[in-house]
Amino acid sequence: MQTIVTMDFWPAWIAIAVALALLLALAWHDNSTLPGAGGRHRARLDAARAIHDLAHANARSSMALLLTNDQAHAALIAETMENNRLLIEAALATLARLTTRPREQALLAGMQAAHAHYCASSCRVGLLIEQGQRLAPSTMLRENTLPALDRLSASLDALSDPPPHRMRARSGWRGLYSVFSFTSQRT
Repeated sequence: MQTIVTMDFWPAWIAIAVALALLLALAWHDNSTLPGAGGRHRARLDAARAIHDLAHANARSSMALLLTNDQAHAALIAETMENNRLLIEAALATLARLTTRPREQALLAGMQAAHAHYCASSCRVGLLIEQGQRLAPSTMLRENTLPALDRLSASLDALSDPPPHRMRARSGWRGLYSVFSFTSQRT
């Protein structure tokens, strides 16, 4: 049995080849560059991650301040903490600018309250350390600042979670796109 391909089938094969090429191109495309909700969501995730990481770095730095007796090292730690604070403020401004939906704005308000509580506690610890105390700041760090940091992390996680309507949208072509998307594996 011999199969003969006639010229009538070539347009169909070309259409299939073009469709596969487009699918592969979409699979390798980084969705953070897309305008609209996808890019904003990615930028919001990046800002939330920055706040999380920098706040934890400042908490570790507060602990390092408790352990150091070297004034030069303490000044370097304080400078790093101040730089982190400025970066956190920039990330907070980015989050506020990119958060538009009422649900997200409510989560943002909760995160801002948790951040304010963490900052107030961290500042009190810093003042106690500057006064030369050791026991009071370590107690405050353990009983107040670190739990406030945990609440901040939890509120950042809630803000970073996709809303329920995004999870439902993963069916159909969007689901196919997410299956073929390899952007998280690229560097």
